Amino acid sequence: MPRDLGSALRAARLAAGRTQRQVAEDVGVSAAYISQIETGQRSPTVTTVRQLAAAVRIEVSCLFGEEIATDPAAVRLPNITELITLRGLAEVEQQLSSPTALRWLTTAARQYLASENALRLGAYRGVAEEFVDVVEAYSDGTFRSIRHSAIHLLTAALGYLVDPDDVWSDTHPHGHIDDVAVLAFVRSLVVSELLDYERWVSHTSVAVRPSP
Repeated sequence: MPRDLGSALRAARLAAGRTQRQVAEDVGVSAAYISQIETGQRSPTVTTVRQLAAAVRIEVSCLFGEEIATDPAAVRLPNITELITLRGLAEVEQQLSSPTALRWLTTAARQYLASENALRLGAYRGVAEEFVDVVEAYSDGTFRSIRHSAIHLLTAALGYLVDPDDVWSDTHPHGHIDDVAVLAFVRSLVVSELLDYERWVSHTSVAVRPSP
């Protein structure tokens, strides 16, 4: 099984008998860019991943492992990192710098979490709801005691969650597995920030509680 997206792409390209230049021409990028993806120096966008899969004649999911896992714990951490970075650093930074974009994202996330599809997330539905709470509080300026890298991860995870056509489409029988894996991985990285947020909420609730 390929170790990561880059090596998976290279293996699939060679198996298809295609050169980096040929794949690059199909995708509309340079051969150097394809080389950088294969060596792990660049992270392609979701759209580019789909184009790459078509260019080497495989399913998108094959770029993240030979089989789609049915257990979130079976999804390898390096792959989860790749799933998150597929959102694109520039896209996330743009959302963080725009209150309107963040409001759109949190609204879309709440709508998704209220849908029947979100039931497949199981316990991680609550995790996603907490992510939304934190991002909303950050967006309106009431909670800012959080590392930029942490809010970046939370925003990227929500962006991935609300994309119905992510690496494993939500229409796929196991289309929620990658969403759960991303939520679980991001949560493991921002546990301390989530605890800080919970303490802040508790303190704020006590502070505004009316006297009997």
